[in-house]
Amino acid sequence: MTDPSEINEFTKDVFISYSTVDSDEVLDFVSILKNSGVEFFLDKMDIGWGESIIERVFSGIESARFVVVFISVNSLKSPWVKKEILTAFQREIETDTVTLLPVLSCSQSDFFSAFPFLKSKKYLHFDDKEEILQNLIELLRGKASRNFTFNHPRAYHGPVWIRFLAEPANDGVKHTIKIRWGPWYREYATELSSKDPVFCTHSKGNDEESIPIVIELDKLAYVSIGQGVPNSERRVDINPFWVDGKSKLKRLIAKALLWP
Repeated sequence: MTDPSEINEFTKDVFISYSTVDSDEVLDFVSILKNSGVEFFLDKMDIGWGESIIERVFSGIESARFVVVFISVNSLKSPWVKKEILTAFQREIETDTVTLLPVLSCSQSDFFSAFPFLKSKKYLHFDDKEEILQNLIELLRGKASRNFTFNHPRAYHGPVWIRFLAEPANDGVKHTIKIRWGPWYREYATELSSKDPVFCTHSKGNDEESIPIVIELDKLAYVSIGQGVPNSERRVDINPFWVDGKSKLKRLIAKALLWP
């Protein structure tokens, strides 16, 4: 089975599937996600006036790493929730990766009666929001490390981002970030938070082959990568001043004169 941390084509962490009747309860949970630095897709916030609801919902599912579905008495009656569950479950089958994360606020028997094919899945209870958040963050972040390697899909070209979150012990401490992409090298130093992510944004050309991005930090951190433009004020454009990584002189000059 593929490690979810190795899947990098997503622009959101989670898609929230729920019944609109449960909006108040779900919005309370979403506020917790926002404060924890989790990027989410929620119809009320991400579908604009005049946009196609069907198109935006299903593109939202495809662009999210996980689909968190709130199973309640109300959502069991919702044709939208059922379609979202089936779409997410189909992606699990096709990719052999965990996608669908059920959260229950109804009886187990009602849940299994409506979706018998999900009997083998572990679910969490809606009342325990801290456990949901903790499990979700562990799935999203993986293990803290100082070295990461990623590959963008070969066919993709356009804006890309790298997201950094500090390991709690290094919250608010300056981190030195070194990035290699083929022959190119970039260095950046900034304070990282354990809750409010910092994004480094740049661009990917339409390469014939996917060139891995190699990231090295001087302290432990959580790193993820994706395509598009992140909806965050804490983003830094690192497109300028990449240098030839083989030239020590160019790296020294860039570090002294160009890089923050």
